[in-house]
Amino acid sequence: GRGLRRAVAVLSALLRESNPPARLAAGFSHSLFIEGEGRLLSCGTTEEDEEGEWEDERPGLLGHGEGVTRLNTPTRLPPLGGKRAVSVSAAARHSLALAADGCVWSW
Repeated sequence: GRGLRRAVAVLSALLRESNPPARLAAGFSHSLFIEGEGRLLSCGTTEEDEEGEWEDERPGLLGHGEGVTRLNTPTRLPPLGGKRAVSVSAAARHSLALAADGCVWSW
C-alpha cells in the first residue's frame, strides 16, 4: 500500500547516504530505522489517511511527542536513556525498540 511505497522511497534515499540504516521496520503509516551507532530515527504519519482508515489519530506513534503527527524525512528520536538500539518493530498503532542490554522500549 501507500505506506510501503513511502518506506521503500525513504529507504532508497537513506541507502545512498554515507551512514545507511543498520536495521528498519515498517508499520502501516510509519517507519523506524536504526543507524549504525544504534540511534533511532522515524518518519511517517499518525493522521487518518484519505480513505478514513483510522477512527482517531495515534498520538506519539512517531516517538517525537504527541504534537508531532507527520515527518516526511527520517528524524532522530531522543536517546533511549543512553542505550543503543539493536532491533525495531513497527505495527499500525505501536512501535518497539530493543536495546543492546535487553531493555524493550515501546511507544
